Amino acid sequence: MIRAEQYVVGEHVYVSSGSLSGPATSAAFEIISVHHVEDYEPMCRLLSLQDRAQRMVPQSELRRLT
Repeated sequence: MIRAEQYVVGEHVYVSSGSLSGPATSAAFEIISVHHVEDYEPMCRLLSLQDRAQRMVPQSELRRLT
């Protein structure tokens, strides 16, 4: 089982440059939901703060905005 940092709904994050879940981006996202997947790390539904697009990303591919 993969251990990942815990994120919460409403938190602002970005997707790491090594993401395997979609195209690379430097855009900021807001976490709009967290989905727990049996025998796998939680997945987060993200909403782009720039263009309002959504994507699903494993928590291990997220980084907090500083």
